[in-house]
Formats: sequence, structure tokens, C-alpha cells
Amino acid sequence: MSARPLSILHVLTHYRVNSGGAIQAWLLARELVRLGHRVTLAFGERRDGPNSETVRRVEEIGCKYAGLRLRSIASVRGLRTLLLQGFDVVHLHRELALQRFVQAAPFAPPVAAVANVGTSRVPTPARARRLRSRRVDRIVVVAEALKRLLVCTARVDPARIHVVYGAFDEERFRPDVEPYDPHVEFGLPAGARLIGLVANLDPKKGHRLFLRAAAEVAAQRDNCWFVCAGKGQAARLRKAAAEAGLALERLLFLGFREDVPRLLKTFDVSVCASTKGEGLTGAIRESMAMGTPVISTAVAGNVEIVRQRETGLLVPPGDASALARAILEMLDDPRQARERAARGGEEVRRRFTSRQRAVEMAHLYQEITAYREVQKMSAAAILYPEIP
Repeated sequence: MSARPLSILHVLTHYRVNSGGAIQAWLLARELVRLGHRVTLAFGERRDGPNSETVRRVEEIGCKYAGLRLRSIASVRGLRTLLLQGFDVVHLHRELALQRFVQAAPFAPPVAAVANVGTSRVPTPARARRLRSRRVDRIVVVAEALKRLLVCTARVDPARIHVVYGAFDEERFRPDVEPYDPHVEFGLPAGARLIGLVANLDPKKGHRLFLRAAAEVAAQRDNCWFVCAGKGQAARLRKAAAEAGLALERLLFLGFREDVPRLLKTFDVSVCASTKGEGLTGAIRESMAMGTPVISTAVAGNVEIVRQRETGLLVPPGDASALARAILEMLDDPRQARERAARGGEEVRRRFTSRQRAVEMAHLYQEITAYREVQKMSAAAILYPEIP
């Protein structure tokens, strides 16, 4: 198999590099460039044009920026024009990118295509057909659970599905990062224990479940405060917390934060309370990288990284009382919690770095491009046999 540098196009629906999927694509592109490949990142654009911060972040890692208004059908023409530049591989992030590629591919040069699946949503019939399309060479999923889902619900050939786990940014999430002093940063009393959930305020992330569990914990421990960090409107969740019996002075909504590594390092416990739609939660990997004890609901790929009472604790989705008991177990046995966190840190640094992910992905790209070359040569031999 050739190890030549490849020209790679990533197509995203995101407008900015500020959420899980976009960050994962940006990290992958950064590491692919470091491995010697040429990478173009095509972001979704709005009517007012590109986001200047996104362009800056793309260019600072040595990639080329391109813009596509993917929500418009006119983007099919734009994607076709982009593909005419000649790429070895196109990597499609999210369903809309896959849809536009399938529409554009018949009018563009042949290119090896990889479709990314990062969440555990059951595919619609139309999406299942696109995933089975002969124009898609491979499907990359972020957990074994997603592979099983696609095989069972979309009837995708398992040989076409590759598991490449999502990564954390090892340059930012380092265990030597200094935590905050909760008294200085948040005005909390000495000895305050922080239980946090880092996720956008999306219903599937289970904030209401977290708040019900928090109310049960707060009823038994008067030194615990609960932190929600992520973009979104908190008013309804404050109301839900009050209805659950959680005093609002024990609850901090921090909004979107740029200092997630320090924040995770400050938590006594990091919680993922998701109820559905997960692939493998990024905050779990990042918490482990920071040496913070983790608790997760047993959803999708999270059970592949959080091993019960070895690298963290698992609880049934939707069970607030089970989550409360797990939080109390972590708080009441800090030595055990630290040992689990240490094992979790070793696990993510061994299996989930952005460098490791890029090496695995580059190997897959090389494999499918080499296979396409063999197919071309075989077809040429049939059409143009040597004449003795």
C-alpha cells in the first residue's frame, strides 16, 4: 500500500469550530497535516459569508478553507466545483454533507469517499440508502455500538464499517493543568465539592435527570454544588431544578466556556447524564484525560470507555436515583475515585488521542485509495489487453 501524501477534503455542516463534531474534524485535520497530508476543510456558510474566526482556525493549522452553503440545493453545484480541484479522499461529516455529496458525485470526478457517523440515531430509510450507496467506500463510526446499530437498522455491510474512536486534544487536556479555587472563582465556601456536567443545554444531554439527582444528593450533603457548563438557555432548567427541590444557590449555570480543561480539573465528579443520541461523549474522554472521576449513563459507546468500577461508574439512562447513588459513592470514597480516574486517564492517553485517531484514519484513506487504483488497473487490463 502506498504511503504517499494524500489530498483530503473534509465537508462539514458546521459554521464554526465550537462544538463536538466540528472540533473533532478540526483536530483530525490538524494531525493529518502533521502527518504530511494536504487538507481542505469545507465549512457550511451563511448568507453573510464565512466566519472569520473559523477561517483563522483552519489556516492556523495549515489547512485550506472552503465554504459551502449546504442548506441550499445550490451547494450541490458548489461541491461539484470543489471536487473538480481533484482530491484523493472526501470525508463527509453529518448527514447533510453525505446527502449533498451523493447528489454531486455523478457530475464530479471519481473520488474515494468516507462517511462519518457520530451519533446513535436510527437512520431514516433515505439516510440508510445513502450509507449503502456504491459512491461511499467506507463508513467511520465512533464506537462499536454504532456499528451494530447500522448493521441492524440500515442493513449496511459490516465489512464497510470501521470503528475509529473519537479523540481528545492532548495539547489542551493535560493532567498538569491547574484547577480553579472554587472559593475564588465561584465564591463557594471552603471544602465545597463540585459535581459538574459539561454539555450544551440540549434535552438529550439529560440535564433534567442531572438536576433531579442533584436534588437527592443535596438533601444528604450540604457541601455539594452542581455545575452546568454549555451554551443554551438555562431558564427552563432553573425552573426544573426548583421543581425537583434543588435550592438554586447550590446550582451554577456557567454558559459556554473556553476554559473547559481547568473546569474539569476543578470538578470532584464529572457526569454524563445523556439519555439518547450519543456516540461516545467527548466530555467523558476529556474528564478522564484531566484525571477527574467520571459517571455516565450506559448509552451507546460510553460503555466502551467507562468500565464499571474500573475507569468510572455507569448508571441506567433516565434513573435519577441511581445517578444520585453513584455521585454519593464517588464522594464518599475519594481514594477509590482517584484510582478509577487514574486508570481512565491511562486508557484515554493510550487509545483516544487525536494523533492516534489521525494515524488510524490515514491508514484507512490509504487503504481505500489503493483499492481504487487496483480497480482502475484491473478495468484497464480488461478493456485494453496486451496484444501478443
